[in-house]
Amino acid sequence: MRSSEECRARATECIDAADRTSDPERKLALLELAQRWLRLSEKFRTSENHNGLRGDLLLDFPSEDQGRH
Repeated sequence: MRSSEECRARATECIDAADRTSDPERKLALLELAQRWLRLSEKFRTSENHNGLRGDLLLDFPSEDQGRH
């Protein structure tokens, strides 16, 4: 099981990789992935403060603006 800190570390890795690439599509994909890791990190942080994890914590439904590409 991942923790909030682990998720933030993954997000940082994605941002670092995005900084190293010159391919715009790859950069965008990496930054979107970093954003998802950060959202998951926040969910973990919130649930950790409530002493437990819920099964739906890992569900990350796209927001309305993500569905429009």
